[in-house]
Amino acid sequence: MSEELQDDEIDLRELFAALWDGKLLIFIVTCAVFLFSSAYLHVAERSYTVSVTLRPTGEQSSGGLGGLGGLL
Repeated sequence: MSEELQDDEIDLRELFAALWDGKLLIFIVTCAVFLFSSAYLHVAERSYTVSVTLRPTGEQSSGGLGGLGGLL
């Protein structure tokens, strides 16, 4: 095998250099995603669901909960 195929190390300087060379593309893609997601959040229909279950508590005190025994 050749020496190039056996070299599986990552040079961080080359990696950061490649990222720095593509900084304009990274910036444009990030801004586009931010703008599209902001536009979607302003257009999307808001829907919320809330449910509550209440039950009466007995006459007995449940200890140190201060009358919150019905929440358990």
